[in-house]
Amino acid sequence: MHSDQLELLKLLYDRAGTLNSYWNLYIAVALGAIGLLASGKRFTQDKRIKIVLSVSFVVFALSNLDAILSVNHQRNAILHMIDSGLSSAAQPAAAPPDWQVIAFQLFLDALFVSAVWFIEWHSSDDEKGS
Repeated sequence: MHSDQLELLKLLYDRAGTLNSYWNLYIAVALGAIGLLASGKRFTQDKRIKIVLSVSFVVFALSNLDAILSVNHQRNAILHMIDSGLSSAAQPAAAPPDWQVIAFQLFLDALFVSAVWFIEWHSSDDEKGS
């Protein structure tokens, strides 16, 4: 039975690593899109591009949030199967409440969409004309 508990503990930390992978993907996509806008290419000033970028990012962010919440639910289920003798070892991998994850991601999503629409991204053509 002790071996089963250690396997559950390992699985719990594996799920925590999976969650980190989803957050890393989110950060990479967000920074890649912001980098594209900051590149100063003329097409980044087009409102249609901003609409496509915003809608695409929101769709991605919502699907990523769904995956994150799913992993969190898995982590909570595993945590409840671990005996109290290993609970102190399992506690660092405990999942945060769903509302915290949702609030944090919605804040980041709003920040991203605001950056797309409200930051004045200068094109490289602007500097050449000056």
